[in-house]
Amino acid sequence: MSFYRYWGKAKRDRDAVGPDYHLLPYHCLDVAAVGWHLLNAERSLCQSLAKQLNVEPAWLQQWFCFCLMLHDIGKFCRGFQNLAPELSPQLVTARPEIKDEPGGERRLCASGWCSPRPWG
Repeated sequence: MSFYRYWGKAKRDRDAVGPDYHLLPYHCLDVAAVGWHLLNAERSLCQSLAKQLNVEPAWLQQWFCFCLMLHDIGKFCRGFQNLAPELSPQLVTARPEIKDEPGGERRLCASGWCSPRPWG
């Protein structure tokens, strides 16, 4: 399985300028990188939150970024990938029998309750 066969963001308008999709591993890392700067351990926001939580600011920044990186893990499930099945032949192939329902497979996949090999 290659993590580089899954999209994380896709264009809504196929005629818009720019790439049709952004690969999921890079999307997860981009989100974490933005969070790293937003919750800078030396800034008052991070220090205030850390004080309220009784943790060190640097630990809070690291934990927050780790959680941000994982927040889209359910996008690896086929139900989500099926939302844009024709993006590229290099991406995972569509499996129309797997549906993405609100609170359905994606949420279950992230919690570890997926059907066997939902990504395969």
